[in-house]
Amino acid sequence: MTCYSGRVEIILTATDFVSGVSSTYFSLNNHSFERYTKPFFVDHEGNHTLSWFSVDKVGNRELQQEKKFMVIQNGD
Repeated sequence: MTCYSGRVEIILTATDFVSGVSSTYFSLNNHSFERYTKPFFVDHEGNHTLSWFSVDKVGNRELQQEKKFMVIQNGD
């Protein structure tokens, strides 16, 4: 598990050279998936799980991916 100090910016990118990417969806800490439209920050201390997947323009969905990480605050 990767550990970050302070605020973490989440940036998701997807590429499909055949039909193109239609949408990317993400879930933080097992909440409902929502459409990703712009970078966002995670600054709540503790363990987190980010899940995501993309769908191409003909409806093919990639396998869901997941990254576990921890945020700690340095106490400044």
